[in-house]
Amino acid sequence: MDSKKKYIKALEIASSTIDEANGNNGEDVYFTYFTSFGKVQGKIKKIDEIVAESDVDFRAELEKMIKTSGLNTYSLAEYAFKKDDKSLQHSAIYLEDVVIDTDKERFNSNTFVLFADQVVGIIPGKIIV
Repeated sequence: MDSKKKYIKALEIASSTIDEANGNNGEDVYFTYFTSFGKVQGKIKKIDEIVAESDVDFRAELEKMIKTSGLNTYSLAEYAFKKDDKSLQHSAIYLEDVVIDTDKERFNSNTFVLFADQVVGIIPGKIIV
């Protein structure tokens, strides 16, 4: 994991900790990320890790997810990315309740994957209204 991704992760943890200390649930912490194409605002999406050493384990994990939280595209992608080499790292930042604001347009999305190498700055909180 590169230093930018580590810092972003530390900022997310710090903000959630402060939110919880202020009597909130720590789950609804929003960030606004500045990129070369505009601003991306959203809250961090928690993804369930799939831990499976074999196809049988994988199937059991999927069945468990279906019964509890449902299948998640990002969890499956994360598993596929690390399947053959668990030491692989990426710079994906999983977001939900997203607003993307460019020079020309603004749009909303339920989820979005932002890569840390696209981030030039961060403001904790919502600034896009």
